[in-house]
Amino acid sequence: LITGYVKHGNGVEALLCFDQMQIEKIQPTIITLTCALKACAIIGALGMGRTIHALIHGEELLAKSPLIGIALVAMYAKCGMLVNAQKVLEDLHVRDTISWNALISGYAEHGYSDQALRCHEKALREGVYMNAITYFSVLKSCANLKAIAKGKEIHAEISRRGMLGSDYILDGALVDMYAKCGMLTEAQIVFSQISSPDVISWNALISGYAQSQRDEEVIDCLERMRASGIS
Repeated sequence: LITGYVKHGNGVEALLCFDQMQIEKIQPTIITLTCALKACAIIGALGMGRTIHALIHGEELLAKSPLIGIALVAMYAKCGMLVNAQKVLEDLHVRDTISWNALISGYAEHGYSDQALRCHEKALREGVYMNAITYFSVLKSCANLKAIAKGKEIHAEISRRGMLGSDYILDGALVDMYAKCGMLTEAQIVFSQISSPDVISWNALISGYAQSQRDEEVIDCLERMRASGIS
């Protein structure tokens, strides 16, 4: 039941069930605690998240399940407690793509772009496999910092792995990164490689031209966007 609520984004109901389990003195399993942490992340219930963390620590469960460690990192990251998230991650015996993504995404979402890029570099040194979620967060951070060299490095890696054009969110992030860095020719090239640009990709390109006061290109993009049927 708790898992079902979490999967459908109903964090409040999931935690009410978790509370009822405590009242009925039913011992939570690792799955229970993992799902409860996900519920805390959904609704930003930091207090309950800390209570569950204390229970996990008392039972020494971090050493028994990587899933619960990932859920803890994600919970703290979603709640903006990024120092806590990083401390949990550093204490994990196994740090994989998902746990690193939770931390890197947390830093990127809360505007700590420098930290996101530093975590990415550290994950690379540990030999962690990077996926589309990682690249999205790193590109977002590159855009915020105007770190074009790093952005180009990520672009090259995405192309090398054949991921360009296969993920519209990643494609949009690339267009946005180049546009925010003022490299509109590159943004247009990436955009032209997207088979079916969505509103996010169009907006990234239009915003880039607008910021550079290239009004004719703005109007041209808007007309092409409307002609393609995008609202």
